Amino acid sequence: MKEKIKYFSTDKMYLVNRIPKNKRTRVLYFVFLVTSFIALIAGGYLLFDSVSINGKKINVRYNEIGTADYTVYLKDNQYYETDYLQSGMKYVASLIKTINTKFNYEVHSNQNVNYSYNYKITGTLQILDRENPDKVLYSREEDLIPEENQTVSSNNFVINEDIDIDYNKYNNIVSRYKSDYGLSVNAQLVVAMDLNVYGDYDKDDDKIQKDNKLQITIPLSLQTVDITIDTENINNTGTLSTSTGNTITNIPGFVVAIVLLALCVPGFIQGRKYYKEYKSNNIYNITVDRILREFDRLIVTGTSSINEKKYQNKFYPQKFSEMVDAAENLNAPILFYEVIPNEKCFFIIVKDDTLYKFRLTRAFLEKEELDKNESITTENAEVEENKNIKPQVEEEVVEEKHQEEPQEEDKKEEKEETELLKW
Repeated sequence: MKEKIKYFSTDKMYLVNRIPKNKRTRVLYFVFLVTSFIALIAGGYLLFDSVSINGKKINVRYNEIGTADYTVYLKDNQYYETDYLQSGMKYVASLIKTINTKFNYEVHSNQNVNYSYNYKITGTLQILDRENPDKVLYSREEDLIPEENQTVSSNNFVINEDIDIDYNKYNNIVSRYKSDYGLSVNAQLVVAMDLNVYGDYDKDDDKIQKDNKLQITIPLSLQTVDITIDTENINNTGTLSTSTGNTITNIPGFVVAIVLLALCVPGFIQGRKYYKEYKSNNIYNITVDRILREFDRLIVTGTSSINEKKYQNKFYPQKFSEMVDAAENLNAPILFYEVIPNEKCFFIIVKDDTLYKFRLTRAFLEKEELDKNESITTENAEVEENKNIKPQVEEEVVEEKHQEEPQEEDKKEEKEETELLKW
């Protein structure tokens, strides 16, 4: 489609019909740019709409319970109807056969959690100074249950351990110690369960980390025994705040988003290619760059225009070479400023009350190039026409020669016939 383009010189305006030389490149540049930009916006929107960035928030609730208890089993006797007594009483040491200690620990949650835990139960015999019980005269520890390590992924786990303590065994050790050294001491057996629990729902979120201890103290070498549970029961609740991470909520939309975003890259690359081609085909930019490069010693770049009315003598050269001559003669710089980027600029020289102004426009340069191309086309057509005329002339000459040759042969035959007649 043709468009009307206005061409300006220093004092004339031209109006011609033509198709811009690099219109196709400019159109392709804008098509690729706009298409890629639309694809980028649409792809980004679909991607944002199809993916849950923070994921689904989950609160995992858990509860831990821990208890320690014991039961005293008795020797045969005529006083108690049962062979055992519950916890919380005072016991005659000479009637105690064994003490059954019980340790229970449980964790429950509303979601499966990755648990790892370890525990062990120890018995520590301690002989203490009677006047100062904080001073330990003798201590010996043994593992009643060696350390256990477990890993489980579940919403709960339970630990139940029962240990029978041979009361007389430890009581006899203390009795011998007192007898050997003639000391009046206090003694006790401390039965303890040490427990470490670690749990997580997701490695990047909150964790469960518990260090617990359940303990029972059994006095030794006394006539009556008052067993104590030294630790309070465990009963704690907590919450693990976690998320499922980034999740795709709309798979078709996600796929379309990826395709659109993938197409943006070659689209922008191709658009940039056409833009560079468009810029390189712009005769205005080429001409201005050449002038600024060749005459940089004379040219000063400015950003504002000059009021021409205050100058009495005004000249408008038709060629830039005249501006160069004027600048050298007046010993004045040439001021350059661009009125319309990539389209129009002025070169101005001012000296006292004299002003020289040279206007350069892209439209005028394209018109000159168009006229030049049309002139070259016309000359080429004339040359081709001349080439076609020459063979035609040669053909006519040859044809006349061929016509003359039969006439000469006819004359020769007539002459021979005449001579024969004469003869």
